[in-house]
Amino acid sequence: MAIASASAAAAGAGLEEAAALGLDRDALLRILRALLLTRRLDERGHVLFKQGKLPGSFYTCKGNEAASVGVAAAMAPGDIAAPLHRNLGLHLYRGVEPWRVLCQYMGRMGGT
Repeated sequence: MAIASASAAAAGAGLEEAAALGLDRDALLRILRALLLTRRLDERGHVLFKQGKLPGSFYTCKGNEAASVGVAAAMAPGDIAAPLHRNLGLHLYRGVEPWRVLCQYMGRMGGT
């Protein structure tokens, strides 16, 4: 019971910190969605690479999702990003459609 109380208190403190940064529930859900989508798309890309369906190399971003999504969340709409190969989350957070990323990985038309 003490653990559940401590967890609830920690979650409440996290929400207070988020609110102090100007992040409401919708902003937090958008960040979470981008984190999860980044991980899933990266995993899919890794599988496609291992199957030989991606030309060249594939650089996984596993473990770096929070860095790229966090940077994207902090950017203003007019800010310019120059991401490298492990910043998939930045693209997804800023609205690039996942299928376009896969097209780019596979060297097909429609990629970003």
